[in-house]
This record gives sequence, structure tokens and C-alpha cells, in this order.
Amino acid sequence: MSDGQKYRYKLAKLIDRGEKNVWILDEFCASLDRVMARIIAFLIQKVARRLGKTVVVATTHEDLVEDFQPDVLVYKGFEKDVEVTRKESEHKPCSVCEKIRVEEGSMEDYGKLCRFHYRSAGERKSGLRSKAVFRLMYGDSLVGVIVYSCSYLNLKPRNMVFGERYVYTSGDLHKARLINEEIARISRVVIHPKFRGIGLGEHLVRETLPKAGARVVEALAVMARYNPFFEKAGMVKVEYRRKENELTSKIRKLLETREFDFSLAGSKTYCHQVFNTLGEGEKQELMAYLTEFANQPFIKMQTAEPSLLARVFSHSSVYLYWISCP
Repeated sequence: MSDGQKYRYKLAKLIDRGEKNVWILDEFCASLDRVMARIIAFLIQKVARRLGKTVVVATTHEDLVEDFQPDVLVYKGFEKDVEVTRKESEHKPCSVCEKIRVEEGSMEDYGKLCRFHYRSAGERKSGLRSKAVFRLMYGDSLVGVIVYSCSYLNLKPRNMVFGERYVYTSGDLHKARLINEEIARISRVVIHPKFRGIGLGEHLVRETLPKAGARVVEALAVMARYNPFFEKAGMVKVEYRRKENELTSKIRKLLETREFDFSLAGSKTYCHQVFNTLGEGEKQELMAYLTEFANQPFIKMQTAEPSLLARVFSHSSVYLYWISCP
């Protein structure tokens, strides 16, 4: 690990420990490049305020003051030269955001960042077709991308919101054309790890919703349960829960014989550990089920493996939508 990575790891461990109410940090962000330093300064004060912690930092880098947003600022010169300033915290956005711009992009841009998306490893090359792509730039650096695709023809939560307008029945070409013309789906939002946590996902969605060329924009995401950036960008959330289908029920029944803890299904390590305890016949049966699950239109994974159980028994997605105002 580089010195900068080690420093960020130490900060993460400090936050994770949680029992101390005062954090004292010397040579604050001195080993980081200046863009990363400003982002870390912003994130440390944001987390500290959320957790009710007091943070005392010492640094020679005055460019961090704007993002650290201190309540008390002490300038220490030679000997007795000390200046103390008390400030009202303004809770401003990170200064890095001032140089961010959104522009039209391409699937080539997505290809450069797709490794940072949790679904990229298993998606088929032909499984992601775009209607529109926009990218987020910091100077000459690509830091984010959003991909709009055609939506699914059948989507229960959408019908809950829009009624009969988009209800599709097999062979109804008129309704299929209507869905493809009027609806775009946000299928990917990727922010470079270096720039995460400062609101760029929300910014990218908000800025591109009106540019997607659709009457309705929708998103279907599990992550929306934990990070509300779609809602902050102006989308409306509709929660729903899928009923277990016959395939999922078969997988559940098989695992119950091994006292599988479904509350731990989100752990890929746990899924592999349980798989290794199965007999050869059970392994083959489970892999056949997982292969069938992986080939479903909503999943489209290249390979099936025990870690896919995390998807089988994951929390239901959140449906979000946005309607263009004429």
C-alpha cells in the first residue's frame, strides 16, 4: 500500500472504532494528493458532525480549510503569533464539485469505469444496450458515468404507478413501442472511488434526467434502500416486494436441509462455505438451479456460482420514477 492508502486506512479504522469522542489528527492529509486531500477533509467533517465527534487537526495546507469547514480556526505563526477565528459552519458542498461538469458520453466511457460497478463482473457484453450515456468530468479526468437503457416490457411496480398505460401483454407490438419510446431506465451509475461521498451520484442523476429524452425515467435498485441519491435527485420511490417464484422456492427448500442461515445470504463467503458442505449430488442440483436463475432476463449473469445466492435471497429492489414536465 502507498503512504496515502495507509493514511486513509488509518482514518477508516479511527471512524470504525467509534468509542472516542475526540479525534486528533496531526499532519492532516499531508500524504495525499491535493484533490484527494480536499475530498477527505470534506468527508471527515461530514462524518464527524453526523456522529457528534470533535475533530482537532493540525496541517500546513491552507487549501483544506474550505472543505474541513472548522468551527474554530487557529492560525499559528512564529512564537506568540496566534490568531483564533470562530466561524459559523455553512455545510457547503465539497469544493471539488465546483470544477465538475456533465456532458454527453459513450459506452466507451462506461467501459473505462465499469470495473467499479458491482454488477460489471458478471454482465454479458451484449446485455447492456444504451439509449443515452452521460459522463462526469473533473478537468480532463473521467470521474463518473450514467447509462440510460430501454426498460423491461413487464414491470409490476411500474404498473402500480401508471395503471394500464404501460401494461404489456405478449405480442402487443403497439404497447412495446410505446414503452420503448416513452420510458428510459437508469441501468448504471458509476462514480470513481476517489470521488465518492461528495454528492456526485445525485448530481449526475439530477442533471441528466431531463436530457434522457424520455417521458418517464425509472430505476430499479437494491442500493436505493441504503443510499437515497436517486430521491435526492428528484425521483420518487415506490417500495415493493417480489413473491418467491418456483425456482427460488426450490433453492430455499434445498438449503433448509442444511440449516442455511438466510440472514447471512448476502455474504458471498458464507454462501461458498455452505456450498462446500454439500454432497456432490446436492452441489450439482444447486448449480443447476443457480444456472437457471442466472439466465433470467433480470439477472443475465455469465456464470453461476454459489455467491449468486446473495442475489437469490437479496432484499427486494426499490422502484423509482421521474416524469418529464412538458
